[in-house]
Amino acid sequence: MIRSFGHISRIIRLVLLLGLLTTPATLLARDGPRIEVIESSNAFSSPSALIEVLNEQGQPVSDLRPEHFTILQNGQPVAPDRVVIAEEQTGSRGPVLGIVLDASQLLGAAEVEAARQAAIGLLESGTGINPDDPQLVSLFLPTGDGTQVSQITEFADFTHDHNAVINYLNTQLTLQPRATRLYAAVSEAVDAVAEQANEQGTTGSLVVLSDGRDDLSRESYESVLSLARDQSITIHTYRFGFDPEDGDGAARLIELSQATDGMTLVRPTVDEASASYRENVQVPSSSAYRVQFASDVPADEQTHRWQILAVVDGVEASSQQLLFQAIVNAMTLRPLGEVLQDYFLRAGLAALVVSGLITLGLALWQRRGREDSRRLRSGSLSHAATVKRGGQRS
Repeated sequence: MIRSFGHISRIIRLVLLLGLLTTPATLLARDGPRIEVIESSNAFSSPSALIEVLNEQGQPVSDLRPEHFTILQNGQPVAPDRVVIAEEQTGSRGPVLGIVLDASQLLGAAEVEAARQAAIGLLESGTGINPDDPQLVSLFLPTGDGTQVSQITEFADFTHDHNAVINYLNTQLTLQPRATRLYAAVSEAVDAVAEQANEQGTTGSLVVLSDGRDDLSRESYESVLSLARDQSITIHTYRFGFDPEDGDGAARLIELSQATDGMTLVRPTVDEASASYRENVQVPSSSAYRVQFASDVPADEQTHRWQILAVVDGVEASSQQLLFQAIVNAMTLRPLGEVLQDYFLRAGLAALVVSGLITLGLALWQRRGREDSRRLRSGSLSHAATVKRGGQRS
């Protein structure tokens, strides 16, 4: 019984420890804007760091001015005249794109074909927005089955290969024989695009090609609209089909695009869809900030801490605690560059191989030496025995 109680007590302590690791403060730290340290230098007396400032959606924030930043040294603000902050452009990332194509036969075969051509025009134009890093793309086809996932499986992880999506639209797109759950598919696409955009640190857009009608989904277009706003996803709507201008479907598509800063087009041609998307989709620039300050602490050979704060949309973000030692001419350890990393990796592997070969060679040499010794001893004993027998005969 005592052993059992002691075991339970240890489990309770472990659970409490895990609970401390996920306190509300820890969970809250993941929300809101944040600062990520890309690299840092602990050189005394001018510590520095290269940082990236991210907003609530995980997207890089650019154009911050020095007055948006505060440097803390040992918990106390550093005077602005001892701080230098410079913005550095680190490249650009293509936006994440989700295409929701409603292929319901209720739209009519000719309208679905026109929507397919417009989607292909989008994909072809997308590869030119940022040639070095075209958008990640995925395709969503609404179905009439509420349990069926609308995202095409082979593009579930999104893809840079726009031609693969175009090929799918050319060879595998089929008419849905019934009404479709359009807003269930749009809701699924908003979540998927937002997740991928956050991972990539870029923006997300959704293009919906449909007549806007949906009497099957449990998700209302109001809930989809709220979700898109919360996830900061821009929805562009291209209306096809025969729903009248003042119909519910048309009104819903217009509201979806207007409320998310998107655009609305009615039966766009391939060229119109391509040109309109090029004009409205912007590639966000990825910015980083080089932060450096002049420390006024004495060379006391002690470890001191410093931290970077930034205000983003009225909310304060903070970096992790950084350290430096107040030692004159202290050695500064820097991360190895890619060339040196590759060199030491190859050198390490080569050293292991050479060491293994040397060890194997020594083992074989020692084994051969032992065999030679045994043969010598065996020959000596045999010779001695022969001599002894000869002496006995004489």
